[in-house]
Amino acid sequence: MNDRGQGRKPLSPTGELMKPRQIRMTDAEWADARFVGTVAIREFVTKAAKKKRAIPRIAGQEKKE
Repeated sequence: MNDRGQGRKPLSPTGELMKPRQIRMTDAEWADARFVGTVAIREFVTKAAKKKRAIPRIAGQEKKE
């Protein structure tokens, strides 16, 4: 990880700079995540992953995201 601020800075779709965190997000997104709380975020991620795993995939037709 580049903690010294060197190199190109990642940009959000709106062009706002994103700080180096485990997950790249803007300051506003980070504030929202902290406001919601880690427990709610973990629950959301668990539910989303469970839902994705339940979708049957056909070889060669993987969904691109």
